[in-house]
Amino acid sequence: MKTVLLATIHHPNISLPQLKQITAATTKIFSAVYVTISTVTSPEITQLLTEETDFHCQVITPHGAADARRKVLDFVCRMSTIRQICFTAILIRC
Repeated sequence: MKTVLLATIHHPNISLPQLKQITAATTKIFSAVYVTISTVTSPEITQLLTEETDFHCQVITPHGAADARRKVLDFVCRMSTIRQICFTAILIRC
């Protein structure tokens, strides 16, 4: 079974060196990563995630956390070739 991470990012300024470390570790742990990134997130972070990682990214307009979670779920269902998906949700608030 493949392990896939679904995540939402809505943050104007994350430390880029720390984010690079996290993305490197995440790629080793998960088979695929699907991320929705809100337009509030800084362009540098969006560029890092969309151009310098193997993450599947979609930029969205912010309409609340629940909407972002629905959008990332819809995104993975549309993009994934996985026929059967089993979800475990983990919420981390920083």
